[in-house]
Amino acid sequence: MKINVLTLFPDMFTPLQVSMLGRGLEDKKWDLNLVNFRDFTTDVHHHVDDTPYGGGAGMVLQIMPIKKALDSLPSTGKIIITAPQGKTFNEKMAQDWAKEDELTFICTAYVPVPRGNVAVSQTIPVSIQASVTVRSFVIVIISSALKLSANLPID
Repeated sequence: MKINVLTLFPDMFTPLQVSMLGRGLEDKKWDLNLVNFRDFTTDVHHHVDDTPYGGGAGMVLQIMPIKKALDSLPSTGKIIITAPQGKTFNEKMAQDWAKEDELTFICTAYVPVPRGNVAVSQTIPVSIQASVTVRSFVIVIISSALKLSANLPID
């Protein structure tokens, strides 16, 4: 399986390159392609965010660096965008995605993409097959770590 990850923080994926997953990478059981879409900006300061169209508080990601990063890939397979408003990642998704030859994750945890998934699929001429969030898993991991540190049983 090939995994493409479009992200502003490729160093966050270093843990995937060690331990059992790292051995799988070395043995060519799977492939990890990290793409920093900041590399696809055109301005001097490599900005990836902008103010929302029509005003409003906060910042949104620019579409063009993401589109250029996607265009740089020879293939993408199933494209999945991570966004707070996405469906919560679950075991069924994991089982379904494990059958794919290639997955491309667009990681948008930095700031939201304008108007969520709709604007991305309308602006970038690709098919976004899923929008997913992992927020509940972070809570479970934190909860488990806190229980372990307090010598409490994990539910």
